[in-house]
Amino acid sequence: GVNDLAKGGEVERYISDLNDTIRVIYNFNQNSTIVLAKITLTGKENINGRIETFNEGIEGLGTSWKNKGYSMIVVDMANALTYPEDYSDEIHPNAQGYKKMADIWYNALVTVLKPCEQEEE
Repeated sequence: GVNDLAKGGEVERYISDLNDTIRVIYNFNQNSTIVLAKITLTGKENINGRIETFNEGIEGLGTSWKNKGYSMIVVDMANALTYPEDYSDEIHPNAQGYKKMADIWYNALVTVLKPCEQEEE
């Protein structure tokens, strides 16, 4: 996440590690639907470049796995928030920001999750 990208390290390694995790999931169950989220940007321009590179990697992974016939959804959290209105500090969302993120997650997940049927009493 943002905290790891802020600490440094090789962005390409993070993408490679994520790809390895996806491979393990699909090796376990090829019919899984994986939902990946791009990471929200911050108020720190020096970190945002790394986040944008990571998010491009997320998009590339999603496209690559979809092209292989796997079910993959990429959720665009990178453009979900507006700085500074949706942030409690330079990195973390405030309540309004979390609400926006929850709405985006809901809209992505509702496409793959089946609603629970209520039993009649």
